Amino acid sequence: MNRYLFQRSDQPLSSISIHVINIYEQKNTLKFILLIMLLLIVFTSILYTNYLAQKLARVERNRVELIADTYKRLNNATGNEDLSFMFHIIETNKTVPLIITDEDGHISWNKNFDSVKMARDTNYLQKQLEIMKQDRPPIDIEYAPNKHQYIYYRDSYLLTQLRYFPYIQFAIILFFLGLSYLIFSTARRAEQNRVWAGMAKETAHQLGTPISALSGWV
Repeated sequence: MNRYLFQRSDQPLSSISIHVINIYEQKNTLKFILLIMLLLIVFTSILYTNYLAQKLARVERNRVELIADTYKRLNNATGNEDLSFMFHIIETNKTVPLIITDEDGHISWNKNFDSVKMARDTNYLQKQLEIMKQDRPPIDIEYAPNKHQYIYYRDSYLLTQLRYFPYIQFAIILFFLGLSYLIFSTARRAEQNRVWAGMAKETAHQLGTPISALSGWV
């Protein structure tokens, strides 16, 4: 009789425990898959955006070099040349901020800067020039023997956005991943409560039979 009672009381609890273990294994597997997917998305996004940023940076560098060569030709131009095409090359630059200085570092020309900030702060261009000097070396324009101008530039707003895009994307993915984790944690706690309630009911049911039998024998 005791052997029968032990089997009857042990079997349901064992099946419930196995079910709980399977639930935890599925949750851990799902978390691992989500983590791998997140890393793959971030890694692929960073690689691709860096590739695009490098291509765009080379395009902007070539554009600035073309403008530097145009300025050199303008300084050496004679009165009979048609300068409209050269001015057109300069005017087509609508994105890359440029500053041209003389040999003493005085600003002689600028383009694609915020006119409102320039009006509010008289040192705005000088501050931007210092930032450009720290960012990359200038392009030398030798427009005459031993006479130079220097053209400084920085990345366009589009290129800057492209460089920061994967990190913003990573932050958004982390946000949604954290939200998903909270949802799964809430669901897991609710499921645990249901499992413990089921185990308590099953235990009470299994104990009720032998207790009733013992009461009857007593």
